[in-house]
Amino acid sequence: MEQNSLKPHFPEQLDENAVRATAVFVFITALAGLIIGHWLILAFLAYEFLARLVYGPGISLQAYLARQLIIKPMHRPFRATPGAPKRFAQFVGTVFSVSALAAALLGQTFLAQILLGVLVFFSFLEFSVGFCAACFMFAQAIRLGLVSEKYCEVCVVKYDIPRGFDPSI
Repeated sequence: MEQNSLKPHFPEQLDENAVRATAVFVFITALAGLIIGHWLILAFLAYEFLARLVYGPGISLQAYLARQLIIKPMHRPFRATPGAPKRFAQFVGTVFSVSALAAALLGQTFLAQILLGVLVFFSFLEFSVGFCAACFMFAQAIRLGLVSEKYCEVCVVKYDIPRGFDPSI
């Protein structure tokens, strides 16, 4: 914790290094949920995604551990990345983790395992090669005109989306 109030807030910019380090802990937690399958692990994962979605990384234990155990010891500098696509990624993670928790609680173990497997795969991509699939989807939504460029002008450049692109062609 860095946040002093429970007023919802998501930063406009995040530290890319911290995001990738947090993905390590998401990977470990989702993998533990996949292997062990206990609903408390899934509940913790759902809490983490929901907390980061609403409040940003400030009240996330995984983000805190990422900063303390990975970022600070490695002396990684702040690398700014847009917050909007990362918030969308937190939304997608929330949907998958809450769905996995609900499936597990309803006895749908295989469905829960599939959902957790998706989280394991994409969190691995995030921390290992820096590919955020939900961020890419967010950029494509901008390209298709489903999301205004004002939410993330940097995304247009980062994912090489031509301005004025007509998706109907």
